[in-house]
Amino acid sequence: MKLTDKRFWITIIPFSLVVTLLCGVIFYRHSVKFEELGRVKTSITGEYNFYPYGFALIHNDSDLEYYKMCLDSIIFNTIDNLDFTNYSYLITFGNRVEKLSYSWYDTFLYDVSPSYCKVWKTGNELLIVDYPNFAHREMSIEDAALMGTDSIYIYRLPHLPFLRGIQGL
Repeated sequence: MKLTDKRFWITIIPFSLVVTLLCGVIFYRHSVKFEELGRVKTSITGEYNFYPYGFALIHNDSDLEYYKMCLDSIIFNTIDNLDFTNYSYLITFGNRVEKLSYSWYDTFLYDVSPSYCKVWKTGNELLIVDYPNFAHREMSIEDAALMGTDSIYIYRLPHLPFLRGIQGL
């Protein structure tokens, strides 16, 4: 077969375009814009171990009610008029957020949830949260040298109900 054969090029060009587009969809890292709404200081003082995977995403009223039962409701008193049609909310414990992103590649690579509750099994994507001294892609869950603060931070981000955190840890 010669490289000048038209059938060869008619086959190779569409195939390479499809592969390129699939790679772009899978590996493209979407940045998520966010806005800090508030900070609540906890009553505990001293040094804190920071758990970077410990964050909560609130997408609707039922999520909000669940976290109100689990957490001190004073956290939610600092926020007025939660708008779940346009926004989702993120709560982090012990550190400010530096960057938020997601991609299908990150979902498959960094989801350390037990096999029965992997994020991708429900059609969702993993939210990657990077903190000032912690880049999610450069550290692992075993890194215990991270220190946090005595604050809980609340952020507003666009309504992206398909984003989830690591489950079952």
